Amino acid sequence: MWACFEARDWAGARAQLDDEFECEWPPTGERFVGADAFIAMNEAYPDIGWHIEPERFVVAGEEVAALVRVPSDEGVDWCTGFYTLGDGKVWRAVEFWKQREEGPPPEWREPFRASADR
Repeated sequence: MWACFEARDWAGARAQLDDEFECEWPPTGERFVGADAFIAMNEAYPDIGWHIEPERFVVAGEEVAALVRVPSDEGVDWCTGFYTLGDGKVWRAVEFWKQREEGPPPEWREPFRASADR
């Protein structure tokens, strides 16, 4: 699925989703019902040179957790998602998107942190 999003292969991404697919974004209170609506929303996302870089997957039966790095011309976003599979397709997703940083981290944490450079 993530490779299809990276390739902007919307039909290929749609094929990975159950017709009754639902996705929730709790931080913004949004919910996308139906695979077609979810794919259309992603296809309409502004072209800011974004890329999909999966970092980690944890699989437990038909449950998958994913950490995905999404660099773009405007910075780096992150998605932590929880996906439920059934009959070989994704039928439910709950995603938490972290948008680009709005400023430097608080000074009081400096003595405790390691460099986040990659």
